Amino acid sequence: MMPLGWGWVFPIIKYSSMVLVSIKTYFSIPWLSFFIICGLGIRLLMLPLMIRQMVLIQRMAKISPNIRLLSYCTFKCNLPFFKKYYYFMRSLFKYAKEVNVNPFAFAAYNIFQIPVFFVMIFSIRKIAYDEDLTNTGMLWFKNLNEPDSYYILPLMSAFLTYIN
Repeated sequence: MMPLGWGWVFPIIKYSSMVLVSIKTYFSIPWLSFFIICGLGIRLLMLPLMIRQMVLIQRMAKISPNIRLLSYCTFKCNLPFFKKYYYFMRSLFKYAKEVNVNPFAFAAYNIFQIPVFFVMIFSIRKIAYDEDLTNTGMLWFKNLNEPDSYYILPLMSAFLTYIN
């Protein structure tokens, strides 16, 4: 079941799960190994964006103290909200230009990673509902047919991804 308001995503999830099942069937890989390979494959595809973001983070680290001071001053000044926002963003863009960083490129990795991550999660959940994954797990995951109804594992995965 998709969260409320996400009905437009269902066709994407449906077709991505169909592609994953057809790839798994073609190569006849066990389900658990296939899920691990899919996760590593997605990470490998996202690796160039991650490396690019790390380079941009290193450049932005040079101006980080200035941005913190700018944030503090903006918060404390007595201007209307929209003027605060305007001056803050204008100054932020000037600082980013000094270190040759495009702020939109700085956020590109997260902008692309989050939808891919969630499509992968929900596609695998759809596969777990549609396919027979009984006795295909290991350790405490003996039955991959039972999805995490509380979304603990996807949330933990997202948390660990961003800690990394």
